[in-house]
Amino acid sequence: MTGITRRKDRRCFPVWTTPPPLPRSDGSTTRRRSGSARSVVEPGPLTGDEADRYIAKYRATIEPVGARPEDVLDDYSTVIRVTPTRARVY
Repeated sequence: MTGITRRKDRRCFPVWTTPPPLPRSDGSTTRRRSGSARSVVEPGPLTGDEADRYIAKYRATIEPVGARPEDVLDDYSTVIRVTPTRARVY
């Protein structure tokens, strides 16, 4: 599963990869995403409001695997912005 936080411009996303997702209630999961990526040189992990939104959105995915939100931000400290071009969902 790729954790995605939508930015204000609605085009770029911080990405965090986890084990494959469980199917949604309708039985679908996203299997493939395509997009252009660029590494963003930032001093350390996400901080402030962006980090708070990210953790709030993915806390349910982070905690069951025994990780702490603060550790995830430290362990995945290189920000890669992906501009999605398409996704195949089935």
